[in-house]
Amino acid sequence: MDPIAERILHFLQEKGISKSAFAEAAGINKASLSHIESGRNKVSLNIIESFSKLYPDVDLNWLIQGGEKETISTVNENKIHEKLEEQVAVKSNIKDKEIQDMKPPPAEKTQLKLDDNTQPSDNDIVVLFGDGTYKSFRPK
Repeated sequence: MDPIAERILHFLQEKGISKSAFAEAAGINKASLSHIESGRNKVSLNIIESFSKLYPDVDLNWLIQGGEKETISTVNENKIHEKLEEQVAVKSNIKDKEIQDMKPPPAEKTQLKLDDNTQPSDNDIVVLFGDGTYKSFRPK
């Protein structure tokens, strides 16, 4: 039997999913799955894609190449755990006051002040300045 088929069937058995339920959910013919199981046919890309859509947490590298079975959620959990450890290490080296200083100041509401009596039109180029004023230029 095809190694990919073995892994799919092992996964289904491990999760208690019947082959007919998988075939129906994946949109494949039950006979096709039977042919794959008997070794008559190999697993097609369509079946791998359907499997991936039905079970997005399963690592496709494991499904296609074999090796140690690891779910995507396990990989993501490991990465999250590593990031948390990094943040804890960094945070322990920073004093609480420094953490407070890192917070951005509250946003100030500014109103644009007109530097002349003309309002810019839709075609004007407008330059905004930090003090709330602006200058508009009209292309020729």
